[in-house]
Amino acid sequence: MTTLKEELKTSADFASIQQEAYLSLLVTVDRMYRRHADFMAEYGVSPKQYNILRILRGAGNAGLPVMEIGRRMVEKSPDISRITSRLIDMKLVNRRRQRSDRRVVKVTISAKGLKLLEKMDKPIGEQIDHLLSGMKKGELQSLIELLDKARDSVYKFSPE
Repeated sequence: MTTLKEELKTSADFASIQQEAYLSLLVTVDRMYRRHADFMAEYGVSPKQYNILRILRGAGNAGLPVMEIGRRMVEKSPDISRITSRLIDMKLVNRRRQRSDRRVVKVTISAKGLKLLEKMDKPIGEQIDHLLSGMKKGELQSLIELLDKARDSVYKFSPE
């Protein structure tokens, strides 16, 4: 097992255990995200595009306004409109104005988008399982609980 100090090629001590944990989390997320992004590139989509496709599949035929898609994103992004436009160009999603209120634009997943997700579902699941294969089920449950606590701290933190 490689330690964080080895990964960062440093012998310096961390200023605090909190800083070491924070850096460890960031480095781990970066390494996993890069592997995941490389894997998705084989299917011609980015992780953000994949996330939008999954959100829209879950929304069903009703679709969602772009702003609501943005609120549901795992990785928040200010450029949801641009990413959505790219998915439209790829014919993976459709955009339509509401008849009752022309200002409202809803986005739905296309048949091509659904087929792509269907093709990706099993390999993506296997890839995620592989990325976390070094941990036992109980350890994964503990990790989930610890990350829940960390997110709670983020939500409670309010700079003065």
